[in-house]
Amino acid sequence: MLRRLLIVAVVVVFCAGFARAQTLLPIAQVGVPYQVQLGAAVNGAYPFTFTFDSLPSWLKSTPAGLVSGTPRSTDITSQPSSIKITVTDALNKSMGTFEFLISVSNAPPVFIAGSSTPIQQTQAQVAPVEPSSQPAPTVSQPAAGDSSSATKAGADKTSTQPDAPTLHDPLENGATAVRGTAQSSAGVVLIRSRQGDKHHEVLRTTASPDGEFSIPVKLNAGDGIEIRQTVNGASSDSVRRIVTPYYRNGEELRAILGYQQAGASAAASEQNFFMDFYISRPLAFLSGYDDTSQARLRWWGNVRIASYPQQGDIPVATFASSFVQQFGQLKVNQLAQSAEYLTGLEIRLLSSKFPFLGRSEETRQHFNLGLFGGAGATGPMDPNSTLHVFEVPSPGSPQRPAFDKDFPGVTTPLIGFVSPDRDSFLRQYLVGLRLTTTYMDKYARSPLISAPAMFSIALGQNELVTRGKLQGLVLRTEAFYPLPFFDRSQDKRGMLSALYLFGASQIHLGRSRNLTPLILNPSTVSGSDPTVTIRSVPGNRDIYRIGFGIDLVQAIMSLSHPPDTTPGSPAPALPAH
Repeated sequence: MLRRLLIVAVVVVFCAGFARAQTLLPIAQVGVPYQVQLGAAVNGAYPFTFTFDSLPSWLKSTPAGLVSGTPRSTDITSQPSSIKITVTDALNKSMGTFEFLISVSNAPPVFIAGSSTPIQQTQAQVAPVEPSSQPAPTVSQPAAGDSSSATKAGADKTSTQPDAPTLHDPLENGATAVRGTAQSSAGVVLIRSRQGDKHHEVLRTTASPDGEFSIPVKLNAGDGIEIRQTVNGASSDSVRRIVTPYYRNGEELRAILGYQQAGASAAASEQNFFMDFYISRPLAFLSGYDDTSQARLRWWGNVRIASYPQQGDIPVATFASSFVQQFGQLKVNQLAQSAEYLTGLEIRLLSSKFPFLGRSEETRQHFNLGLFGGAGATGPMDPNSTLHVFEVPSPGSPQRPAFDKDFPGVTTPLIGFVSPDRDSFLRQYLVGLRLTTTYMDKYARSPLISAPAMFSIALGQNELVTRGKLQGLVLRTEAFYPLPFFDRSQDKRGMLSALYLFGASQIHLGRSRNLTPLILNPSTVSGSDPTVTIRSVPGNRDIYRIGFGIDLVQAIMSLSHPPDTTPGSPAPALPAH
């Protein structure tokens, strides 16, 4: 014998345009637990409060809109009972009065042969008393049954769950509507939350037959937007967005492993590996900043370590294919030959009001122009590592007079040039402008994996360029650009998600000189040989460096967890777009 442990679970949604409309609820069965959850498709501040009037004695209600009870045979009436409901929002604003009708029957549930699930009640709807352009309220009643049939119904709902709606435009501060695409005639729900406000505003609409929808709403910076669609009682996943401008004021950093060519004006260049670390942090504790306003004052730092010079006489294809492995073969005592650090403050002067859509790629780009200043130093090289020994021109050589003028008092046949043996770092300071470009997802506004692009120009002094003294004026220009592979999306976390290109120069703005060079023959004699005179030569030339780099963390991961190259192992798949 079938046990009548059936609960009629119903969700009722009604619209504010039907204050005097009557909606017939599903028929209640004598002795069968009955439950109805009411929801309001009205515009107002969430949560809503439901006040019930003239509720039948066998029913109980909650302020959240849940109606439940079990009717007895004495509750059967010849005419449906009327239930009047008043809805108010979280701001105590009345959303209107609504009327529903409910009947009680002693007819037993009808079962399909071989199943314990009763036939679904017919959907009921009542036209409004007054004409309205909005659709009539409906009662959506899923099939009721025992626990096994409920599980099956849940599985069917999951399999028919609609996709999340798509937004047409980014959510911009000051916009008056949210537009997008859903399924044809789907119900669309928008929930807006505001910073510092515990209440949520719920807005609803119905998509047009071609799936387009528009929800009128005034958007403010920092508002949280959650939007989903409902089709045949099944709800999609939510799409969550933040209204821009929504500033990301936290840390900004990069860690790069690269290869560079560095040199000085009219001098030989060197190639070496380098590691570059940059970080910028907001000094937000000095003011009451939050993410809806930009933290204008930031503290930045940059450390750059260069290895000993490397041999550059290998084919480009070999170098490119085994770049990380070559870095891994570098000896520990050759990892750092020189180092430079800079630190200072930056004040963001100008910022683009809205992230621009790129002309060459599908990203949004946010621009900042800042005034920055900083100071730091360059570690002087070990004089032994800079030693170069040459033969002194013979007394009859045409170069001897020029040599004696530049290096008087040399009586040995050999001369060795080294950098000065300083007891302090080579100091520098600078002040200038920096343009920063941050790349963000086209829709979600989340920052992409590539580090921001930067271009800076500054004036200052640098002992590395001006003979070991703070004198004259030095112009410093730097450019850093993350060239993307594939695209900049967050799922491209590989080592080559971007190729970081950079270039820098430091130019002494003093008066230039054109000198006749001395062409000397190199010698392999050690600098400690008594036939060698040692002369220190401080740097006095403009310098530059250019190169490329990759993500340092990913490079280290590839060295510590190399890919499986055994025969028959599957090739690593590229991340999905």
